[in-house]
Amino acid sequence: MGNNSINAWSLKSIIKTHETGWLSWLLRDDNYTQEQLEQDRVLIQQYYANHGFPDAQVTSAVAEYNAERKGYFITYTIVEGDHYSFGKIGVETSINGLDANNLTNTIRTRQGDRFSAAELARSAQDMAVEATNLGYPFADVRPRVERDPATGTFAVTYLVDEGQHLYVERINITGNTKTRDFVIRRELGFAEGDPFSRALVAQGKANVEALGFFDGVDPTGDPGGDQSHHAGQDCAGMIEFGVQRQHPDGKEQKGDVRVHQPREQLLPRGLWISPLRPFAVCSSFGHFQPNS
Repeated sequence: MGNNSINAWSLKSIIKTHETGWLSWLLRDDNYTQEQLEQDRVLIQQYYANHGFPDAQVTSAVAEYNAERKGYFITYTIVEGDHYSFGKIGVETSINGLDANNLTNTIRTRQGDRFSAAELARSAQDMAVEATNLGYPFADVRPRVERDPATGTFAVTYLVDEGQHLYVERINITGNTKTRDFVIRRELGFAEGDPFSRALVAQGKANVEALGFFDGVDPTGDPGGDQSHHAGQDCAGMIEFGVQRQHPDGKEQKGDVRVHQPREQLLPRGLWISPLRPFAVCSSFGHFQPNS
């Protein structure tokens, strides 16, 4: 309710709670939990914030049980707020020798585009990485955002200043029960002794997640101390399918086979095996060997 600017189908596609469908018995994607409902509220607000509505709020998420249908009817109430676009965009730097014009190619927020919190954060991150590539590894980028309700715009100025001179002392990688450390380290983009940059840490996190081997990557660290990355090995889920077996006496026996098929790596160098689609007659095996 209240989603006047974004259709219900778009919102349903990004939340974790799904309506019961003809494949729900297989995918198990129609379960209801209160925790999942709260996650949906955050996802909806983030979606709005990335599509021009930074003030959107999900004021309530109510689940009502229907005894006849033996299921829950869930209603989200949304207050969208005003629509905003990006206004004037600029870059200012206080770092001697760094030309702000050399950083403008990293800006994803263009004047006239709808406001997006994700693009704002990504632009700041990319700008810090570009400053590092230009020889300023301690550059710290902070977007200054000025709202103009009269025009419905946000003017953005990216402030590039010299940050603290910190270095990576040690990188600890935990949770990678099947993947060798070097597979992860080569995706980080930094090593022990390098200048510490939050932008590079964020980029390294995205690179490791893009491998597809893990269900989550959680970088933590203390300024001037160790940099830790916890990588949880991924499980692709569960496949269920029916089987029929013909006995010698002519009787047909039916049953269900439940296979917990994780996306296992054949070797700890990044090779992996994944199951074929459900109802396949045979399994298909593939491998991917990242460059060493």
